Amino acid sequence: MGETQLLLTEGPSQDQNSPEPDKALAKKLRETEEKLKASETENQRLSAQLELLKEERRNEVDRMVDFNYRLVNRLNDLRDDHEALKTTVTVSNERFGEKIANHKSKINAQDKKINRNKEFSVSLTNDLYGKTANTTAIVEELEEDVANLTKWMEEARRNFELYYEPASHMFPQYMR
Repeated sequence: MGETQLLLTEGPSQDQNSPEPDKALAKKLRETEEKLKASETENQRLSAQLELLKEERRNEVDRMVDFNYRLVNRLNDLRDDHEALKTTVTVSNERFGEKIANHKSKINAQDKKINRNKEFSVSLTNDLYGKTANTTAIVEELEEDVANLTKWMEEARRNFELYYEPASHMFPQYMR
């Protein structure tokens, strides 16, 4: 701090050689010096406090800058993760779509095979029913023929017994 100079002036009634004005001046000078020292002490205290506040402010700004830097880095990491996840989901969805399309085509092919097999089964069943009906008709016809043949054989036997039984003692070699 700069030094303050006091300009002392004499009043009209004061004498320069009187001790009272010197005492009053010395007292005033001491009071002023004390006030000046107190002021300088207060000024130094406030300057130190201001320096501490400035240092705190710098530290706080540094912490905020560091925090903001970490926040921006985290945000960038999250953006990158989001983009990677979007890409992964897109690729996964495409693969899933391809698999679904592949399964649908397999299902359609199996449906076509099933329909062909159904048609073939129906055709075979119809043929079987037709053949069964023919077989049944043939079996009935054969049963009828067997019944007629059996009837004819019984009649032939009766006729044989009627005509050849009385003569059996004459030709025993043929009657066996």
